Amino acid sequence: MRRASAAAVSAAVLAAAPASGASPVSAPPPDLAATVPGEILRAEPASARLLPGSPRAWRLLYRSTSADGSPIAVSGSVIVPPGARHVLAIAPSTQGFADRCAPSRRLQDLTLTELPMIAAATARGWAVAMTDYEGLGTPGQHTMFVGRSEGHAVLDALRAARALPGSGLTEGGRSGVLGYSQGGAAAAWTAQLQPTYAPDVPLAGVAAGGTIADLPAFLAAGSGTWGAGAGFGTLLGLDAAYDDLDLAPLLTPRGESFARTVGSRCALEWIATLNYPRASALLASDPFVRPAWARRAHENTPGDTAPAAPVLLYHGRGDRSVPIAGAERLRAAWCTRGATVRWRAMATDHAGALVNGTTSALSWLGSRMSGTQPEPGTCG
Repeated sequence: MRRASAAAVSAAVLAAAPASGASPVSAPPPDLAATVPGEILRAEPASARLLPGSPRAWRLLYRSTSADGSPIAVSGSVIVPPGARHVLAIAPSTQGFADRCAPSRRLQDLTLTELPMIAAATARGWAVAMTDYEGLGTPGQHTMFVGRSEGHAVLDALRAARALPGSGLTEGGRSGVLGYSQGGAAAAWTAQLQPTYAPDVPLAGVAAGGTIADLPAFLAAGSGTWGAGAGFGTLLGLDAAYDDLDLAPLLTPRGESFARTVGSRCALEWIATLNYPRASALLASDPFVRPAWARRAHENTPGDTAPAAPVLLYHGRGDRSVPIAGAERLRAAWCTRGATVRWRAMATDHAGALVNGTTSALSWLGSRMSGTQPEPGTCG
């Protein structure tokens, strides 16, 4: 069990209680001791309104694995248009910390930012598997930006989609991954973890855009901007995941208040209600200069292992929210290790790369899902 933190960053702050009337998918999970990664624990029909192809949809609870290797229950969604064989895992961008922000819930009220991605995938006849990540929409604290947990959750969502009774998905179909921003980081970790964590889930291709590949740099970039809440989420997520970290003693009084606000709301609410504080006003000292925090940040920086699947990395050169330098270092690290990496740097900012880059990423994934041989990498 996670140790009890000081009041400023307690479980009550970091994970809001499930909304009244929440579905059984969000209830406490059964005993996980006898389960395996990707095993479906519960499932229920869900709405897929306004999506092309008249797909069926489910909300489900499935078994995954935390960053420290513990079994956990994660919620998510599966959307299946008629006749689908291929499955695209969409790794969600930053949603927030409150359980009501979970992508599977926001899909139902049509407020999910990934709806255009889902619509584009189902229009191509692909099924979609989308995780909520650890602790978002389920009991426990959301481990935002903790790469190993997020990569596991994406891979196990693909396993669950194939195993879902009534989905009609066959073993012969291909699987791909798409994510942007926080989802880009999760997609990168999915690619890197797949060969060892899920060799039974071969990936035709992974597209990661606006990838957050340097947590300290992301915290610094958000300081004093509209991204202050997301940047601070790096600290809340790491603190939630690891027992050897304790954020509470490092917070100023304003930081304690900020943690309560960020930890109980959705990401769009941060932008609307926070006054864009500088990190120096929230922190008595920089956590990442401390050995334990620096070690955990390094552990959640992808690049140490080459993906087996071909990868497309795309990023805006003018991205001030997620500095491109982290993605460039990730590209270089994977290239050095022999991965097949396509790199696309665009003359735009974070939002522009989402719109323009994701369109071309879907075309690139379309070739991978059709079985076309991957284009040569742009390493070197």
